[in-house]
Amino acid sequence: MIDINQFCGKDDIRSHLNAPFIVDGRIVATNGHVIIVMPNDGKNEYLDKRFCNQPCANTR
Repeated sequence: MIDINQFCGKDDIRSHLNAPFIVDGRIVATNGHVIIVMPNDGKNEYLDKRFCNQPCANTR
């Protein structure tokens, strides 16, 4: 398993970049310079619930 958190922002003012999120069923991580997109295996182990406005599994 790859640690995609290394591609997230670090205390970025754009808080949604500080943790991976789901878009169209894929896990996305970005720091504003690079973006990593990978299939979602359904475990949501990458997601930080503090940054989800809705249940993370349903975030688009």
